[in-house]
Amino acid sequence: MSLHPSLKAAGQGKSHRNVLKKFERIELLKEQKRWSEGDSIFGIPKVRSIKLRKKKAAKTEEETDVTSPDAAQKPEASPQAPGAKPKS
Repeated sequence: MSLHPSLKAAGQGKSHRNVLKKFERIELLKEQKRWSEGDSIFGIPKVRSIKLRKKKAAKTEEETDVTSPDAAQKPEASPQAPGAKPKS
């Protein structure tokens, strides 16, 4: 018997929420230096909830090295014909 899709826990809680919990608002206010330890938790100022966009995956260093114009201009070790003696 399979598990109903509504009972699966994977992926839940990762969506953007418009409303922050009180402790989350206080943490943001502390980062913005708009909150001190003696302040009341009642009447907390509003805090903007910004939705973060996922950026496209950055190219790895290997891909950028291969595709960069500098890499194409740099000569690597000169190829030698098979059977030729290496230069000393």
